[in-house]
Amino acid sequence: MSWMGIAESSPIGPLHIAALAEDTGPPILFLHGVTRTWRDWTGVTATLSHRWRPYCLDFRGHGESARAPGQYYVKQFVDDAVHVARQTINQPFIVVGHSLGAMVACGVAERLKDMVIGAVLEDPPFGTMGSRIGTLPFLNQFQGIQDIMRQERWHDLKDLAKTLGDLTIRDPNSERTFRLGDVRDAATLRFNAACLIKMDPEVLTPVIEGEWLRGFPWERIVTGIDCPTLLLQADVTTGGMLFDDDVTTMMESVRDFTVIRFPKTVHQIHTTALEAYLRVVVPFLESLTFENPI
Repeated sequence: MSWMGIAESSPIGPLHIAALAEDTGPPILFLHGVTRTWRDWTGVTATLSHRWRPYCLDFRGHGESARAPGQYYVKQFVDDAVHVARQTINQPFIVVGHSLGAMVACGVAERLKDMVIGAVLEDPPFGTMGSRIGTLPFLNQFQGIQDIMRQERWHDLKDLAKTLGDLTIRDPNSERTFRLGDVRDAATLRFNAACLIKMDPEVLTPVIEGEWLRGFPWERIVTGIDCPTLLLQADVTTGGMLFDDDVTTMMESVRDFTVIRFPKTVHQIHTTALEAYLRVVVPFLESLTFENPI
């Protein structure tokens, strides 16, 4: 199997998509989290690509996609994904997203009811990146990362990974401080550094200012999701971003809804608990083929 890069033109410039060259089955659009790139999905696609055809988008300001200073709100990431779905995929597909990508997947499913046959939402932050942002250590973390990336144009992955590992983060509730390197291993920090080198630091400005969800009324948007939806919830006590009250809102709003909780699992379920992730995602994906034969 081989991959190809697609540069899809858009109002802000080219959007980069990595797609499997062979038509192996129903298309899946993978949407990464903030500060990441499409490569964050390689562990998942290595397993799924024999049965489904992955399309992995670099969001604006990330990876090889165009920069768009001042236009890094969730609603604009939704615009990118909808544009790619219509122009590049242009057939019924499944949407899979993590974190930012999971929120964007909600917007895509709501806007493209005639195309999206199923959605997998991995730990969408919703209120954590909205009304709760100032009460959690994530704000301090994003501020620190943006400061680091604004300091200079980084080229050396080793130095950047070390600098990220030394980043001190404060929990505003307990006043406890910890190093990012205390909760992420060296290989993960190196991958984080590789993604950040290709990110516009201004991507994080709306997050830090508490404005990221402006124009994205997620509670209303999820009421418009008609397709079967699988929600994966990490553990908020170990770094998960999806709180129970937001899960309840989705349960009350989405008609065909399944939630799976991952105790003692961090926000990045698909990389830190890949086997457990695939154990629930693959049967869900297969269930969609009963309603949409291939």
